[in-house]
Amino acid sequence: MSIKFFENPKKIEKLRIKLQKQIEPGHGYSILKSSRTLKENEYIMELSKQYDDYGYMSDELGDELDKLFLDDDYIIGIHRTGYTPMDDKTINDIFSKGLINNGHIMQGGGTGNYSIENTVSLFYDFTIMNGQLKAAHGYKGSEGCVIVKIPKSYLGKKDGEIKPIYYIDGNVVKLLPEFVYGYVSVNEKGELGKLINNPKYKDNHDLNNDNLYYDEAGYYKAKKEGISLDKKEIPLEDKYEIIKKAYTDTLLKYGDYQAEQALLHLINDNEVKYFTGSENRAMLNKYIVYGNVLSVLSFGTQNEQVNDIISNFISTIKEELETKNRHI
Repeated sequence: MSIKFFENPKKIEKLRIKLQKQIEPGHGYSILKSSRTLKENEYIMELSKQYDDYGYMSDELGDELDKLFLDDDYIIGIHRTGYTPMDDKTINDIFSKGLINNGHIMQGGGTGNYSIENTVSLFYDFTIMNGQLKAAHGYKGSEGCVIVKIPKSYLGKKDGEIKPIYYIDGNVVKLLPEFVYGYVSVNEKGELGKLINNPKYKDNHDLNNDNLYYDEAGYYKAKKEGISLDKKEIPLEDKYEIIKKAYTDTLLKYGDYQAEQALLHLINDNEVKYFTGSENRAMLNKYIVYGNVLSVLSFGTQNEQVNDIISNFISTIKEELETKNRHI
């Protein structure tokens, strides 16, 4: 198919209306009917018609995903899930712990080859993304797609602040869950399900943690332009005090069980919502989450076993509270 560029926008609009009339009733969301999607030449118009003819996307889903592209500061991408069975547990694990990415680690002044595009296809317009979502099952039988939303400047694709977007979960490097927008299922017919939004997604990003890593594109842009990416890390002792305060406040307000459950959720799921106090949760989110919580809890001790680290931390706080009460 030859690509014919039109200088006259009226010709593009005439073609769009012509193709739009060919869409079957009850089709669902239509790229051709959207006023925001790319419409600049005959090829794009006919490609949009092919996307509309294949599979199914609800109007609600199409409108929400289309609106993501209104914010020029962000870039949108999809990760096709491949052979991975996407049950509720797997989806929630991605939402809670982030999306796996393969490559070499790059932190601060490090070097390597580490890119979001190893595992995520990035798009600048919803036209092409629409078709790729519907066709995702063709990639290793993918049951759906994880949708990510990342500030362009973090990836070196726009001027602005460059920030890290990865962390290490055990021995696996992952995209931070706060950049995972949601998940949508797809079947072999190209029919898309409802969008499941990730409750951990954020539109503001202010983490300050030495366990976070940069994307290679952002790193190399910073290096080329002489931008320092040195991170302001707080001492391990201060991190310990942040967890200690959050645990103590929760213990005093809700008792042993709630405090211990909050601590376990922090260790296992990077989850802070079970601690009392918005200030405590904000501090934990900024300085503790996505780091090695156990290494913080073991500060000043020689314990190596997980249960010993946790027990020692809890015992230390209880002893301090008992000593304080005796002196009141």
